[in-house]
Amino acid sequence: MSYWLISVPSGGQMGDAKAVETTLKSSLAGEVGVSTLNVPTLKVGTLDSLMSLSDDLERVDRYVESVVHRLEKEIRNLINSDANLDRESPAQRESRERQVREMRFIEPGNMAAEDYLRKFQWDQARYGIKSTLPELVKDIQDLIQRTDEDLKVKQGDYVQIKSALQAAARKSEGNLANRSLVDVVERYHVVTSDRLDSVFCAVPKSGVPEFLEKYALYGKVPANDHPKRERDRFVLHEIEALERDYKEAPDYDKRKQALVEQQLNMQVNAVVPDSAELVTEDSEFALYRVVIFKSARQSFEMDVNAKSSVRVIVRDYTYREGQQQADQDEVSKLQADEKDSKKELKRWCISYFSEAYRAWIHLKTIRVFVESVLRYGLPPKMVAMLIKPGRHEDKTRKTLNTLYDSLSSGMGKGDDSEEKGFYSYVNIDIKYTGETE
Repeated sequence: MSYWLISVPSGGQMGDAKAVETTLKSSLAGEVGVSTLNVPTLKVGTLDSLMSLSDDLERVDRYVESVVHRLEKEIRNLINSDANLDRESPAQRESRERQVREMRFIEPGNMAAEDYLRKFQWDQARYGIKSTLPELVKDIQDLIQRTDEDLKVKQGDYVQIKSALQAAARKSEGNLANRSLVDVVERYHVVTSDRLDSVFCAVPKSGVPEFLEKYALYGKVPANDHPKRERDRFVLHEIEALERDYKEAPDYDKRKQALVEQQLNMQVNAVVPDSAELVTEDSEFALYRVVIFKSARQSFEMDVNAKSSVRVIVRDYTYREGQQQADQDEVSKLQADEKDSKKELKRWCISYFSEAYRAWIHLKTIRVFVESVLRYGLPPKMVAMLIKPGRHEDKTRKTLNTLYDSLSSGMGKGDDSEEKGFYSYVNIDIKYTGETE
């Protein structure tokens, strides 16, 4: 939603502020808002310093506006995200929507952003008019820069907590191939010892019959880790002797391969027979517990993936006593932290939106003062008006151009200059909220 802040020279044929306002109201459509903006007489300095400051003001203005609207957007998102749409009454919804639409957070008195602009009064206590214009601009720029930096930190803190909460919540979402198994696997499902361990396999339902038929043949126990190993039985001595004494022999590779194959034939399956147990199932997967030798896990996983016609997911999961309660406690703590962080972020944004918005309107006032002095000369005599064109921008612009055509004498009249945003009168846009009309 936007206003045009314009200024024309006072006195002469233009008359005083009241005369300018009366002329504008009678010339513009009734739906177009017109009001006077009170601009104090500020400390001018030299024209050279004003010209230099004019270039800086446009840049600073864009930066300040971006920070103000980021604060506004954050407030709007936070308030709307708090709304309980299912339980909110029509009156409550209208109140909330009006609050964020009008941004009724400007102190004093929770004024709407538009009301503060229309009723603007220079804050002499905060921005003393005895200060030079560069000092006033620097004061506003420093305030906004600090606000910008603090906003990024506070948004980052909140996002970090919110992301941690979402990550914790996602653990219990999804199917058995990717969700957390903490609340699925019970203590009695787990078989473990020095040599044995339990693995949990998410099997697509279409592949369950094949899995139950073949799972016992998946994986081999490495010879040197076999619980019943005898060094001679598993040809370990022969392999070691070959590697030690005959590595350079022409037939080394062939002899080594023969011994390895002989060793593999002596190995036993990794899976404890009949150990598959259905833990649970969902619409896509069945979760089976299988007991295997610990040393054969890698071999088991390789065979599951290589020898199954469907993709079986061997879950990377280790049962820990009390983990389910610990996860629930973590989620509860993160929920409390997220609520507190969100509340603090909203409080801070509302407070600093008020401060930043007021600083921004003061900056706009400085800018119209500087542009008016550069355009109309010294001593500063101008009338600043706020125009709210609404849906009548083209018609309003043509009316203004006609009314103040005489001011363009010697300034390069023509449509081209207007297309570039240069008019016979000073014109500065104020997008007072980020809401569209």
